[in-house]
Amino acid sequence: MHLLEINDLAVTLSGPSGRLAASPGVAVADRDGLHFGADARARARRNPRRTFDRFWEHLDQQPLAEPAGPARSHADLAYYHLRAVIEAAGEPVQAVCLAVPAEYDKPRLALTLGVVQACGLEVTGLVCAPVAAAVGLGLEPGHWRLLGLRLHDLIAADIEVGPDTVALTGSRTLLRRGLVDLESRWAGRIAERFVRDTRFDPLHDADTEQRLHDTLDEWLTALAEVTTVRAAMRVGDREYHVPLDRRFLAAGAEEFYRAVAAEFTDDARVVLDARLATLPGLLEQLPSAPVICPAEALAAGIDAAGDAIQADDPQAPPHVTRLPRSRGRPLPAGGPTSRPAPTHLLRDGMATPLDPAGQALGAARLEPGDDGWHLRGDVDAVRINGRPPTADAPLATGDCLQADGAELWLIAVSSDHGPE
Repeated sequence: MHLLEINDLAVTLSGPSGRLAASPGVAVADRDGLHFGADARARARRNPRRTFDRFWEHLDQQPLAEPAGPARSHADLAYYHLRAVIEAAGEPVQAVCLAVPAEYDKPRLALTLGVVQACGLEVTGLVCAPVAAAVGLGLEPGHWRLLGLRLHDLIAADIEVGPDTVALTGSRTLLRRGLVDLESRWAGRIAERFVRDTRFDPLHDADTEQRLHDTLDEWLTALAEVTTVRAAMRVGDREYHVPLDRRFLAAGAEEFYRAVAAEFTDDARVVLDARLATLPGLLEQLPSAPVICPAEALAAGIDAAGDAIQADDPQAPPHVTRLPRSRGRPLPAGGPTSRPAPTHLLRDGMATPLDPAGQALGAARLEPGDDGWHLRGDVDAVRINGRPPTADAPLATGDCLQADGAELWLIAVSSDHGPE
């Protein structure tokens, strides 16, 4: 069986052996034709007026303001995008289980189903993606809130896990801003730093602006694991570089990060989707540790649900928003402590190895435990990432400790690559 997940961050097609193709919901129509996914993203800054990135969000049949090659509507763009995804899979695909976002209403569900079927695919089941992912995670009974990142939105799906069932109880748009807005803000801040430090302005022309956005993904990926990266851009024979750290980028996403943190309430436990959890500095600003949903959770949940998703009529599959709770072994969930374990304490540019016997930190102490390093003693005199310590939670690489007027960073040092 093949699994097709509709998400504008990446329309993903998977088979029994794993992921076959993943393509962001972006299209560019230029003189070379109609381009989708990563190819479109690599052309978007050079063709801003011919870039389309809302067709999965605003899936309808209304005429586009300007035709995009053969596409005349958002539904047409979705159709051609899906055809490109199927072609990129590299193997025959005849039937799919279709997983859709929690926020899709009936009109978008109907059009999505029509687009998939127009591509020649039989739909064996239609399921709410967050519900299936919750089954795959094996969440314990209670109320859960799954937060998902989109190109232009931050979405919350409320999931009720009972003794025997997992069900969607509602979905909300928390913020009308998503990855596109965040990347634009970060690109602007990074460009300002280049101008300040090197007099080079990456936004001066479309080519260097495109190169900045192309490289931004690499820097964001690196900052999910390390505290600081060296951002470099080469123009001709010259290379310009500036330091970037999580705090610098997090400062450009304060409103977005506050919206995420506001969902950590007493009435629900929070799960972050994998892409959301990698945003630089986000985990450090949350009031408590979330569960992080790996990409594999969706397929695991669909496998566990089995016949509960299978449609009797592939032409009109029911939209499944309630599934049996899995009794099998749950998929391991990620968390902020999944980063490399800290090995050193960085202060004023000097890294000192952490003492396995414990280390004084003003009136408090850093002490190792089975699940990582902990703060002991007079912990009220210390702040972790600007906040009071949280209930003996283990510290992680990238945490900033403020004590006695000093800032100290927990870092991981590799013998091959130096400080991380």
